[in-house]
Amino acid sequence: MSAEQPLQPVPMAAPLVCAVVVTFNPDEHTLRAQAHSLNQQAVPMVWIDNGSHQPLDALAAELGVQLVPLGGNQGIAAAQNAGVELAMARGAEYVLLMDHDSVPSDGMVGQLLDVLRAHPNAAAAGPFYTDPRTEQVSHPFVWIDGLRLRKLTPPADGALSSMVDHLISSGCLIRVRAWQDVGSMLAPMFIDFVDVEWCFRARHKGWH
Repeated sequence: MSAEQPLQPVPMAAPLVCAVVVTFNPDEHTLRAQAHSLNQQAVPMVWIDNGSHQPLDALAAELGVQLVPLGGNQGIAAAQNAGVELAMARGAEYVLLMDHDSVPSDGMVGQLLDVLRAHPNAAAAGPFYTDPRTEQVSHPFVWIDGLRLRKLTPPADGALSSMVDHLISSGCLIRVRAWQDVGSMLAPMFIDFVDVEWCFRARHKGWH
């Protein structure tokens, strides 16, 4: 990304999708790359900062991002909840959860939207991801089929999606209607298994 290609802030009024990015001492280069990708996909962002040591005000203003400092590390769940509340207050129909170290690929948000539109009973959809250190696609998703645990790979038969037991939070696109039905993340869990617990709760409510 060069100085000749400045980021163009996306208006925050009534977005279809709003990205909630939880920050904690982020790497500026990666955060810029993430913001650039989301701007290219017309997704406005809210940064919920969990007490980073370095101030993010100037960077947020430069990139056209709303920054919400929590004043300390309240954990991933509390930060995500605060961000989703802001997104819903703006009228967003979907919320994209992002960690500060994840960079979406081109068209990712549109593909996730296509999946959720094709499956009205789906609470959320999430992407496979590539480890930049190895350039290999990781397989973080599983499906328990009876007594068999299946580790899923990206569909190779032209299918856009596969059913999974749970999703990791970064890159997870959540349907606001499902969030309102299932409830928020459990703040006392702080960080470990927050996303897994929410997905299990959603499935218990009948969502896919």
